[in-house]
Amino acid sequence: MTGCSISSPTQIEISFDDDPFREFLIVRDFNTVGNGCRIGMALTCDVRSKPPRIAIDRLPPRTARARVSAFQKRAAHLRS
Repeated sequence: MTGCSISSPTQIEISFDDDPFREFLIVRDFNTVGNGCRIGMALTCDVRSKPPRIAIDRLPPRTARARVSAFQKRAAHLRS
């Protein structure tokens, strides 16, 4: 089952527990800092079986970097 919880304007929580995941949770926190915003991101990932776990263990760092990059690009666009 997939779920999304939005506590506007401070947090977005996305969860999955469908195969192959036992648990997959992404939490994004948004905090005002001066004239800007600080975004925190936490990822919890647990896979049901070992073979997919090996491949999936490599994904979160790349996924996190891609998300951070997307936030930075969007913020730069909004400032210009």
